[in-house]
Amino acid sequence: MLSPDSTPNRLSLSKAPEESQPNADLSGAREELLSKNSPPGFHRGLSLPGLLEIFHPHDLSVVQDALSQVTHAHPETVFAVGSVARIKRCFSKDLAKLKGLTPEGRGAFVGYLGELASLYLQWNDCARVHVQLAYVPFRLFERDFEGAGFHRDRRLRRLLTSPDAPGFDWVLPEEVNEEVLRQIEKGKEVQGLFKPGAEIKSLPQGAVALFRGSVLPHRTPLWTGSRTLIVVDEG
Repeated sequence: MLSPDSTPNRLSLSKAPEESQPNADLSGAREELLSKNSPPGFHRGLSLPGLLEIFHPHDLSVVQDALSQVTHAHPETVFAVGSVARIKRCFSKDLAKLKGLTPEGRGAFVGYLGELASLYLQWNDCARVHVQLAYVPFRLFERDFEGAGFHRDRRLRRLLTSPDAPGFDWVLPEEVNEEVLRQIEKGKEVQGLFKPGAEIKSLPQGAVALFRGSVLPHRTPLWTGSRTLIVVDEG
């Protein structure tokens, strides 16, 4: 899943929203506009309108330095819900408590979280966002059978990025056998997920994915170190 694989300690900035059914309005005009333009601070990567949009930040060096300070000082899951201004205000307040994080690093990191929230709002027509920062400790993921770990989410529209590790593995919906995928999602070890010619792709480190979580088959990457996830959902 896209959330941390074990339950970490959590510093709650505001109450986490309950899972809800996705809005049926897919805002096609917004998607079309975003698929043709690069928002400030990002340049365009892969574009699959209606399924997946990938962007690459122009410069993540300052953010990565700050993130390193944050994760080493406070390896927890932190989230906030609200407008972009509230997201920045909440994270700024709580990250100020962390030892070792400079004011410059905090400002850069909080600013980047605000940029991600704004990017999500360009793609999804909603009033509030839920931004989660999660530090996922080392874990070796066993892949005992072809297609292990692939799933779809309950949430329709998601933003995910990992500044210090790959984001997720993914395949096109038409590259998998639907019934096999359903069985794997139920926890069964079933062979035959991929159709002939299927290719497993990976979201590169630092890249930002806007994707249809309930449509795009994806899984946590095989990664032998700790990693940091930033996930944005509708609030």
